[in-house]
Amino acid sequence: TNPYKLGSPPDFGTLYSGRALEFDGVTDYVDCGDINAIDGASALTMSCWVKLDSTSGAEPILSKYTDSSNRVHLFMNSNVMYLTTSTSGDKQGYFAYTSTDWNYIVMVFDGSGSANADRLKGYMNGEEQTLSFTGTIPATLPDLGASTFMIGGQGGAYYDGEISNVQLWDKAWSLSDVQYAY
Repeated sequence: TNPYKLGSPPDFGTLYSGRALEFDGVTDYVDCGDINAIDGASALTMSCWVKLDSTSGAEPILSKYTDSSNRVHLFMNSNVMYLTTSTSGDKQGYFAYTSTDWNYIVMVFDGSGSANADRLKGYMNGEEQTLSFTGTIPATLPDLGASTFMIGGQGGAYYDGEISNVQLWDKAWSLSDVQYAY
């Protein structure tokens, strides 16, 4: 039997007593400073709980960004959840996302994989999502220099909703890691 048997997502408001950062979609964000471990990384896991107010706009959730051609981010845009690694054009994986409920989102980058589906994986509530890809996911993330890691903001775009329990790991989580964290 699977020790990580999945059921319905927990009632986040009850589970965490409503403790989350709320973003207004206009100017709110958290600047976490420069996280150097992201630059040139060959493995990265980003996870968080999200509750979007709407799924129709451009919503930066987690981002290290220098400009539209150089970024690593978890981003919601018009009903699609993206993880983008860019240098001279987007290289991204994405899946449909239309929920305004609390969901646990995990994107796993593993540059040691041989194909896009091995290098980038997306999960929602402990279940792997089928990703569509644009470009070839690189073996390493771009070096974004002294740019800062942001929660809820990126280059003039801002998140509208709540975010909680952000985690970054310098390793590629396995399915069992994702399910355990969920």
